Amino acid sequence: MDGTQILTLSLGLEAPWILKDQHLDTSVSPHRLDLYVEAERGSLYPCPECGQACPAHDFSDKTWRHLNFFQHHCYLHARVPRTKCPEHGVKRIEVPWARPGSDFTLLFEQAAMPLVKEMPVLAVSRQLEISDKRLWRIVHHYVGRMLGQLDLSNVATVGVDETASRRGQRYVTVFLDMQRKQEPVIFAVPGHGKEAIEAFSAFLAAHGGDPDNVIEVVCDMSQAFLSGVAEHLPRAEVTVDWFHIVQTFTKRLDEVRKKEHREQGHPKSLRWALLKSLDNENLTPKQLAALQELPERHVRCLGDQGEAALDPEGADAASGPVAHHELSQGHEGGGLGEAAAEADGKGPGDPGAACRAGGETLDLGTDERTTGRHERPVPGGSLTRPGKTREKPLYDGLRSALPVGANVVL
Repeated sequence: MDGTQILTLSLGLEAPWILKDQHLDTSVSPHRLDLYVEAERGSLYPCPECGQACPAHDFSDKTWRHLNFFQHHCYLHARVPRTKCPEHGVKRIEVPWARPGSDFTLLFEQAAMPLVKEMPVLAVSRQLEISDKRLWRIVHHYVGRMLGQLDLSNVATVGVDETASRRGQRYVTVFLDMQRKQEPVIFAVPGHGKEAIEAFSAFLAAHGGDPDNVIEVVCDMSQAFLSGVAEHLPRAEVTVDWFHIVQTFTKRLDEVRKKEHREQGHPKSLRWALLKSLDNENLTPKQLAALQELPERHVRCLGDQGEAALDPEGADAASGPVAHHELSQGHEGGGLGEAAAEADGKGPGDPGAACRAGGETLDLGTDERTTGRHERPVPGGSLTRPGKTREKPLYDGLRSALPVGANVVL
């Protein structure tokens, strides 16, 4: 088998196409291999409209970038005919190795697209030694073709979050179908907030979906997201994700700690002792000592109520680790100074430590639309994680801090 036969097999050429000539130019950098493909004289070609075998009307020289041949750039050249069909007239035929309008072979595009999934387009273009604009044309073609086949008629639960796409507070908002286990991303748009929700609603309607069929949206507590969902996904209920619930309670807990530290002073090492969880068993001896010292230092501020909360059975406060702190938002004389300790195994830095103090509750910024699935609103609010068969003490503490009637699914 000679070199021409090897190259013919590697290109996958079939009749009437044959490899006529090849030329390797080592005088340029990078080295260039040119392959010349022709059809046998007098061949008939299928009409691109009806497939009828027709004679050639005329020819035009075309060039395509092919996969590298070892370290050499490879280009495919061919004289592509136009057929003269009795029914459809003169039409340019489609060659089997490239799609119409492309300057690259199908094998080259097949090698480029998996790289684009894993790397930035600019990095891939440098790797393939082509311009990023030409590579973007390939990406737009295949992504557009797949979007045309996308069916969103069954989308009912959507996850929304924004992420920074580059420096300068430039964001992209990503939408996921929460019912898909594989390839859940169904839409992404530059920007964030209410405009992103509006763009998703239009995209959903354009691909067989109905915004009224969306019954649940999982997002953070951004007011822009909440107002966008209320306007463009009117039947959807909002589910606040677990991360932002924990973040809110931790932030409020630390704000109260800072306030009391300025007013009364706190034991050393208290900050991370409060933010950590005893369940992780990673508190240092100084942090444990700070937790035990905290109720002793502030029991004078609590009076009889504080003594009862500190030790309802009359036991010594230092007999067990501090495990449960009551938290209030904007409370005049409360905060960590009105902490209650229970030796129940809950961590002081746990979000369950954030609960009511002085009869006040922590405002999560929820509204009447922030409700959870699988559960009806009940007095006092509810906080559950679907699929869990039992609730941990953590959820009990969070429930007590929710505004009346507010439901949040974790």
